Amino acid sequence: MRISLFGYGITTRAIAEKFGPFTFYDDNVNKPFTDKFGNKLRPSSEFDPRYSDLEIPSPGIAPGNPLIKKAKHLTSEYDLFLSDSSALRFTLSPKPFTVWITGTNGKTTTTQMTEHLLRDKGAVAGGNIGTPLAKLDENAPLWILETSSFTMHYTEKAKPDIFIMLPVTPDHLSW
Repeated sequence: MRISLFGYGITTRAIAEKFGPFTFYDDNVNKPFTDKFGNKLRPSSEFDPRYSDLEIPSPGIAPGNPLIKKAKHLTSEYDLFLSDSSALRFTLSPKPFTVWITGTNGKTTTTQMTEHLLRDKGAVAGGNIGTPLAKLDENAPLWILETSSFTMHYTEKAKPDIFIMLPVTPDHLSW
């Protein structure tokens, strides 16, 4: 399977570290090169969907980005790890119980508090809070995930066991 990663960020680098090497397309890359892990980095303008079977964006890439508009097989890291789809070979089995937390303000605090309250039940926190899903303990029974609005937008198959939506204010309505 030819997997393209959009953005050379923490999330996509963690996916490549775990399963790669892959090809990255990034707006900040001016000329192609290969990193020390064997990943190919290319300017975003070089992405051609004919040569990609699956595209995974960094959580901060907006739906209006040209890469997203060109993608034909877009999925999120959540679908990659938490979907019931057998087409995704990286899906965890058994899947952890998940709590997704989103909103404009308070996501990190709520995620940290929830993890703290449920730590004795084996909870670990990740997502936008700093630890990408690819680096979370696969054996942890409970994942508390700070979830970006863009990640939710790209997620089609994975579903949370509990979803917490904090207030949304106009600064998160720009797209």
